[in-house]
Order: sequence, then structure tokens, then C-alpha cells
Amino acid sequence: QAKCFLGPKCSGPATLVQGLLETQEESVTLPMPPEYVPNGWTMREDHSSLEQHVQHAGASVSWQRQTSPNHTQLVVELAEARMVFPPPAPLHGVNHRSKAVLRLKDMSFQHSATTQPTIKNVNLDVSQATRAVLMGGPGSGKSTLMKILAGQLRPTHGSHAHVKGLQMAYVPQDSVVGLDKYAHETPVQYMVRRSQGPRVVEDPEHMIDACQTEHARLANAHAFLADFGLGPESLGNNRIGQLNKCMKARLVLAAAMWQAPHLICLDCLVDSFEALEDLTDLALAIKRYKGGVVFTTQDESFHDSVAADRWVIDETFGTLKVYPRSAARTAAPAAAEAAAA
Repeated sequence: QAKCFLGPKCSGPATLVQGLLETQEESVTLPMPPEYVPNGWTMREDHSSLEQHVQHAGASVSWQRQTSPNHTQLVVELAEARMVFPPPAPLHGVNHRSKAVLRLKDMSFQHSATTQPTIKNVNLDVSQATRAVLMGGPGSGKSTLMKILAGQLRPTHGSHAHVKGLQMAYVPQDSVVGLDKYAHETPVQYMVRRSQGPRVVEDPEHMIDACQTEHARLANAHAFLADFGLGPESLGNNRIGQLNKCMKARLVLAAAMWQAPHLICLDCLVDSFEALEDLTDLALAIKRYKGGVVFTTQDESFHDSVAADRWVIDETFGTLKVYPRSAARTAAPAAAEAAAA
């Protein structure tokens, strides 16, 4: 299975590392005889390039050379995950992550108090492989588009269609500040209250019954929070009002992920992860997540590392342009600057 990373479709180090991420393996050792070296790679020339890619993916790489070149091995190990998103449940008729699960067609939205649409003529296909940063100036409609994607707003014109059973989550801009009203609760109490009702998850054995005992609900909340870096060792007996900004952001994210959505929209939540270690945890969790992610952030390094596409809203015309990663470094920044001007 590992050798498939080095077949004809392997376009370079990024493809190899993405293959490792998609198999969810912790490590892999690849034999590297000449016939498997992709696209004319040479060990020496591409070592540093590969190292850069695996570091972005939270992995380490090493070459293990033996006497014969045919016994050279490439070893890639993923870093230990400190934040893990729950895998979404399978969707009927969706047999691969890149298949569209949500589609906007000729979609426009106009607020009742305005004379012109905020966004118009938007056409988008969103899949569980989507990794997109939404860009545009203040008031350009980024939050509006996210709410439409998540099903919280209906388009004024056009259509919003999705496959049956699709679970979507939206984390609004003020979600971290909004926790202040629960300052007296512990994070576990908050999660238990938020987790009323059954979960729809990939593994039926881990279905959480709404009628389960209080002890079981508490135990499950503890375990779920630990997957977001909020275990007992970091939380202690602190109440929400005593948590720092990043820990509150982790709690908000955990609550949004409780139903194991197939698509999540993060409106400025990334900017609450201020320390490099916390940003790294979030980036790796998104890269390894089996659902789709759309986010906004002011952190250019973060969206350069995570986003495969840039969706840029032109504030003047309310239109949306999609720039894939290959074109994003040139066209998208100029368009975003023009939109924000």
C-alpha cells in the first residue's frame, strides 16, 4: 500500500505526505529502489523539499541508506496528534471524499434592509475534502456565506442543495466571547449540557444515548474534551471563566464537533489560537480531518499551510472567485487586497 505513494500519480513530496495522512497511519517505511523514485527525484536533491512538506504535515522524515542503492529506505513518521476531530458518519452514495456533498447554484443573498445583494451569482461545490479560506474586506459577506453554507440562512435567489444526512456546523465570530455567559460552569458541565440527544458517528459502537446515566455522560464528555487538548491535566477544576482565550476556543470547537459534522465553517475562530503550538495543533487536526473545512483568518501563514483553495469575495460586486492552491499565491492575494480596498 505504501508503494502507491510513489507511483505515476505521485507529483512530488506533497503528494507522498498527503497519501500518508489519508491512510491515517502513524508511520510508514518506503523502499526506494530506482523504479519507485517518482518523476526523476534524486535522494540528495529532494531531501530538503520533502522535509519541508512533512514538517507542514506534522511529520518527520529520514533517509536510511545501506550499501546498495536498491536498499535505500525513506521513513516518514507523523507527529503525535494533540487535537483530533471525530470522523463523520458515511453518507449514502458518497464513495469518496472529493465528491460534492453541498452545492450552491446561482446563489444570491440580500438582507431585507439593503437595496443590493451582499453576495450574488455564487456557484460552489463543497466536498469532505474541501480546505478553503474565505477572504474579503469587512462587510463583504464572509459570515453571510458561511451561514448559508451551514444552512443557517436561506439564499434569496438560487439554490442550496446537499446530500441526505449531511451534518453541518458553524462557529460564529463571537463564539469565544459568548462563553462568558457560562463562566460559572466547568467545561465538562458545558459539554454535558450541549450534548443532549444522540450523536451520529462513524462507529455505531460509540453512539451516545440521550438516556445514558449521568456518570456515563460525564465520562464521555471528559474523553471528548481530551481529544481537543482539554484533558484533566490542562483543565484542572477550572471553570470556563478562568480559561484563557485559546482554551475557550478549543472548547467552542469541541462543542461544534460534537455531532461529528461532515462540513464545518470556522468564522475567525483560528485567530483565537495565538500560540504557535496551538496553531500547529489546529492545522494538523484540520489536515487529518475526514470532513470539509471552510474558515476565515487573518493569519496568512496558517491559511498558506492549510487551505487548498482561496475563496475571495469582491466587496464591490458581491461576486466570489475561487483560486486553487496553484494560483493562490499570485492571483488571490491581489484580488483580496482589491476587495478590501
